Amino acid sequence: GEPFVVESILGTCFTGEVVETTTFGPHAAVIPQVTGTAHICGINELLIDPADELRHGFMLR
Repeated sequence: GEPFVVESILGTCFTGEVVETTTFGPHAAVIPQVTGTAHICGINELLIDPADELRHGFMLR
C-alpha cells in the first residue's frame, strides 16, 4: 500500500500503489492503482503478428 511516485522529464507525476495481492494461475500477482493526469496526444492502432512468440505478452520475474 505504499505509494510510488514517478515524475516525468516534464514534471508531471503519476502515483502507483498496490491495492491488493492475488494470484494469476500459479503466479503471485498484484492489483495496482495508478493516479495522475494525462492528455490525449495521439490515436494508435496495434497490429499483432500471429507468428510473434510474444503476441500474448510476457512476464517479468
